[in-house]
Amino acid sequence: MYEILPIAAGVVFAWGLLQWGPRETRARVVASVVFAIVMGVVAATVSGELAESWWFIVVDTVGTLIAIAVSAAVMLKIDWPGPRRTA
Repeated sequence: MYEILPIAAGVVFAWGLLQWGPRETRARVVASVVFAIVMGVVAATVSGELAESWWFIVVDTVGTLIAIAVSAAVMLKIDWPGPRRTA
């Protein structure tokens, strides 16, 4: 049930990153990894999984990264976010 939080956050982050994020690939990757780590900690803490094992941070972080990658790939393929800034 709590796995929806990292997935939904990854989808929203991917949309925002494509819409308003940096143009450089390296900056996008760094921003995605930092966001995924923060989201992994938040999701593990909110769900109470952190009390059992810190490995749940890794699980939630990977889930967020997968959601970001898949969402961004689909959005770029279908040109979904709409017009993006060019500068």
